[in-house]
Amino acid sequence: MNRYLYKYMPLRKQFFEEPMLRATPFYNLNDPFEGQYSEQQVRNVNRHENEHLISDGVDIDPEHNEYHIQAVMENLQDDLFEYGVVSFTEDYSNLLMWSHYADEHRGFVVEIENRPWLTDSHVNRDGDQYRYEKRPLCNAEEKPVQVVYRDSQPKFELKNNALPDDDWDVHYQKLIKTVFLTKGDRWLYEKEHRSLLKLSYADKVITKYDSYVEDICKDELEITKLDNGFCELNFEFDHDTGDNEDVNGDGIRTGIDVISKNNSDTIHLYHIDPKCITGIYFGCNVKDSDVYEIMETVINQNKFSDNIEFKRASVSDERYELKFSKVEYNRVAGGI
Repeated sequence: MNRYLYKYMPLRKQFFEEPMLRATPFYNLNDPFEGQYSEQQVRNVNRHENEHLISDGVDIDPEHNEYHIQAVMENLQDDLFEYGVVSFTEDYSNLLMWSHYADEHRGFVVEIENRPWLTDSHVNRDGDQYRYEKRPLCNAEEKPVQVVYRDSQPKFELKNNALPDDDWDVHYQKLIKTVFLTKGDRWLYEKEHRSLLKLSYADKVITKYDSYVEDICKDELEITKLDNGFCELNFEFDHDTGDNEDVNGDGIRTGIDVISKNNSDTIHLYHIDPKCITGIYFGCNVKDSDVYEIMETVINQNKFSDNIEFKRASVSDERYELKFSKVEYNRVAGGI
């Protein structure tokens, strides 16, 4: 397992004031195959499911079964749209990714420990600390999961790939997870790992301000109006979640879920534990003044690790690659 993972970002100084990562809904990702599934895949999973039920003595009504398949086809889309992706990589020195995801080498890469990274994590599971219990968010993956790359889409022809490991687990869960975590092999160079987070459980939501937002928040949550007709909603991590979730569907989180599915401009942000950040890699086109300002911000705050390292990229004289050298902060001189 990789000890560290990396997140490419444009130069956002406010990240170091309030460390947060954005989860991108599947319908906003740049690969047209994201979130795609077929009726044949659903039918293959359904066939395994029926074989399992028949072995337990359950009779299958063909007409009802056909209705079930069509219902699953419709409901899966809603399930997929409830979640967003936070992408990480194993490689901090990829030239293409520096160009595409770090503002043409004017941004930075954050190095994190390969573990669940959300703040307020207090649920112990398999030796790691998670924020949420597993069952309410069955498709969520707080700890990044490695993406599988293939030249063809999975067919779910094998029982073990189709059915849940536990009869009590959600059916079609493996299909959903596979759709989340499988990409075409042309993307192999990204060496991606993904956290899958429920969009309505975001710590901060930025969306268009309208009467619907006003109505769902009522007097329970403060609305901060922003420029260009947008507003900001800030949540405590346990607000209307888990055991506190409004089962009647009238809670703010439920309203955010509706907004997320109907407004592609909505931004979903999650607090990252600053202590899991172990390094900052600056692009070769970042100004000295910006490097100094960010280092000063990090060093003068107690929320980051004392052992965080800063490195800066430079262009090799001999090969088409980047070289990284350590940057030291000079407290006396006030520079680098």
